Amino acid sequence: MKLKLSKNQLELLQNKDFIDQKNRVFERIFNCFEEEGKRLQGAYSSQISESESAKISRGENHAGYPYMVLDYPRIFSQEDIFAFRWIFWWGNSISSTLHLKGNYLSKHHHHLKSLLIGLIDQDFDFYLSTQGDEWSHNLMSPDYAKVESLSDINQIDIENCSFLKIALSYPLSDLNNLEQWMRISEEALLKPFA
Repeated sequence: MKLKLSKNQLELLQNKDFIDQKNRVFERIFNCFEEEGKRLQGAYSSQISESESAKISRGENHAGYPYMVLDYPRIFSQEDIFAFRWIFWWGNSISSTLHLKGNYLSKHHHHLKSLLIGLIDQDFDFYLSTQGDEWSHNLMSPDYAKVESLSDINQIDIENCSFLKIALSYPLSDLNNLEQWMRISEEALLKPFA
């Protein structure tokens, strides 16, 4: 097989600056996630004592693009999940997600509808997922719906959902305001459940 690369691809292969910039971006986001993980752990560890410590993971291929994830709290088992997750996804978005399943969904189902109704009037786009691929983080996929577009939140049968995820997405162009977004997301998605 003969390798055929375009002129642009060959130029890109010789350009170290792009990779250097990417590495610097990832380092800065890692530092921000690390600080946020420590802060969340300090603020919520007494209320959510069963959570493992904050964890940052990263990779090069989430649907073809590099990513970084911060989880805290993070309680994952086959049947039960209580997680608050930040995902930086290169070229796509940065988002925060509250993920409830099993006992944690049952424990909090009584005030989830009122929370969702309150999110409709927010100035941000919140997304809800209760079906499909539980591990999908692409808020534009059919697994998610904008909370404001749901015709009747009271029709959602939260008690019989196998999982529930509420997510908030931010444009990458606003990444310099990440600390502010983290506070907004924490107040809206994590604090009511801790």
